[in-house]
Amino acid sequence: ILLASCADNELCYHEHPHGRTVNVVNHWKPTQTKPGKGMRLNLFPLNNCPNYGIDDLGVDGGTVKLAHNSQYKGLSYDYFDCDGVAFRNETSAQLIEAYTPPLVRATYSRAFPDENTVSEPKSLHMHMIESFSVTRGEDPLTIDFYPEDVVKTYTFEVTRVRGAAYI
Repeated sequence: ILLASCADNELCYHEHPHGRTVNVVNHWKPTQTKPGKGMRLNLFPLNNCPNYGIDDLGVDGGTVKLAHNSQYKGLSYDYFDCDGVAFRNETSAQLIEAYTPPLVRATYSRAFPDENTVSEPKSLHMHMIESFSVTRGEDPLTIDFYPEDVVKTYTFEVTRVRGAAYI
């Protein structure tokens, strides 16, 4: 068997033995309802460190192992209980997007065709850390996330509409 490696990178098998254990902690307010199935952790590299990618953790967090001297942008979000919210471009910090699939709402009117709309999610919990570094050390590093519900509900009243009595 012949194995090769870059001159400045060691060849490692499976878990990187030169990494550091990182405790990922999702902090919840006592008034928040925690998601039932867990959270997704997405780490985007900010330097020439290995691309960690995505990991599914428990609702309160979990443990990952990251390479020394690496720097990441971190995103913790409710991937499982987000009520119809889907995600795309999850490998890019600049392009990641949460969206709801399109729906068609029946209007029951011949004059007006059915209306295109989107589903309304009840909640989506997330928190982003702009930058954190993984330095050398024996003790586990802790990364703290504080997820908040980012779905907002707005109530408004429409007034002075001509012909409203005929609706």
